[in-house]
Amino acid sequence: MFVVRYYKLVSMINLKIKTLFGLYGLILISGFIQSCCHEDLRITSQGRMNAWELYQSANGIGRKEISIIKGDFILSAIFKDELVINNNFSLLSASYALSCSETWVNSIDSTSMSVSIDKEIILNSDTIPAHRNLLTLSNSGITLHNLALGGVEFRFTKSFFSNATMENGEYNFTFNGKTTDNIILETNKNLSVEL
Repeated sequence: MFVVRYYKLVSMINLKIKTLFGLYGLILISGFIQSCCHEDLRITSQGRMNAWELYQSANGIGRKEISIIKGDFILSAIFKDELVINNNFSLLSASYALSCSETWVNSIDSTSMSVSIDKEIILNSDTIPAHRNLLTLSNSGITLHNLALGGVEFRFTKSFFSNATMENGEYNFTFNGKTTDNIILETNKNLSVEL
């Protein structure tokens, strides 16, 4: 009789301990699950431009930032983002979050993009005035390389340089555009041309 009572008492204690650890585990796991956050991000008007030269490496195609243009290159315009809304409805801090999902509330409007140069050039035997949108020219040799959230890249190809006449010197490249919620985007970069 005593052994049966002892066995029941030990079983009850084991059950209580397992239940207690199970509840602590459930609380801990639910804390991580509830701590996942959701952020709404917006592209702002603050941006910068970079110029990149592509090169072949053992790991594939690489990039090197340049300030002197000697041939085909990539011109990128990158704009900062800001946190609009942080939807965190958890009881615990979001610092325990395993991940945060992001939603972009705007994007770059591809129909509003413009790339221009501050000096006159000759392209395909036509004189192109300063500040003209080079993206609207047919057979310009400038292609949209990448349109991503918060940034855009244009490739000035070998075709552009074989059909363009540019004097050596400093040029100011400007990107203009807007976002889908009408934020005006503008950034520029001075680059030297040595062809």
